[in-house]
Amino acid sequence: MPSQKLKELVKISDWDFLGLSEKIISTYTKPGDKVILPYMSADNFVFELAINERQCLIYDNNPLVRINFEADFFYPSLAGIKTRLSEIKVVGDFPDCGVKKFLHPRTYNEAMAIRLFLDSEPKDAINLWIKYLSAEALRMPKTSKGELEELEYIDIKDFILKKYKISFSEVDPMRLLLLHKSAPEFLHDEKELDEILKGTKVKTY
Repeated sequence: MPSQKLKELVKISDWDFLGLSEKIISTYTKPGDKVILPYMSADNFVFELAINERQCLIYDNNPLVRINFEADFFYPSLAGIKTRLSEIKVVGDFPDCGVKKFLHPRTYNEAMAIRLFLDSEPKDAINLWIKYLSAEALRMPKTSKGELEELEYIDIKDFILKKYKISFSEVDPMRLLLLHKSAPEFLHDEKELDEILKGTKVKTY
């Protein structure tokens, strides 16, 4: 058998590469179509779908997907964040769940109060941002002046407000308008997917 030669590599420009997603979308879908992404690995393709007026359904049962990606598509007002944080009350000390020794006592109690609040409240965009930024706050370097001294206190609520204000101020207003019209839906089980599709056939390529 004659040996098969590898195809020659084709160089493409940065512009062509950036336009690849749009080319795929326009070739295989039309405005108003629902596009299913079985796994969420990056938000660029989802944003391209929104720009081209396609409704994106993201089906991924990984719980970290919601925390790491969904916040990129829903931006509540700063006032909404402030109001929600004011509803979270830190009352008394929480029992140790195994991590208390790594945090200042006030930081630990505030983190547990936020966790308790989020567990009992709707999973809306505001709570999603609070959860996302709380995790960011707890990843801050923990410092102490000496082995016997307390760790530095981190005001989680204050951190959330400051961090969100920066994030919100850096969002392109056009992105907000586009996503408001064609915001993606995050699905976490097959029942949700079946209800949305309602028996509609799905093409695969």
